[in-house]
Amino acid sequence: MDSLGYIYDAEGTRVAKGTITSLSCDPAINGFQHSPHFILGPECSIPRKGQSPIRIDGALLGTFNLPRGCWEAKDEKDSFAVG
Repeated sequence: MDSLGYIYDAEGTRVAKGTITSLSCDPAINGFQHSPHFILGPECSIPRKGQSPIRIDGALLGTFNLPRGCWEAKDEKDSFAVG
């Protein structure tokens, strides 16, 4: 059974995702196969130059952790007032 696997650079940034066939840290042994599909990411902040970051409830992330889509879930603490 295949599992989801990730490859990280020296700074800890995810640079690739794919499937693995065995639990090993060595991509040459674990059968890592790159996957071009998106994954669902948890709540996070998106930094903006010269402005406060945008807080989102989740994101559709590509291989290099680039958000391709975001969503905001409304709850009882959110205001629906316009204007």
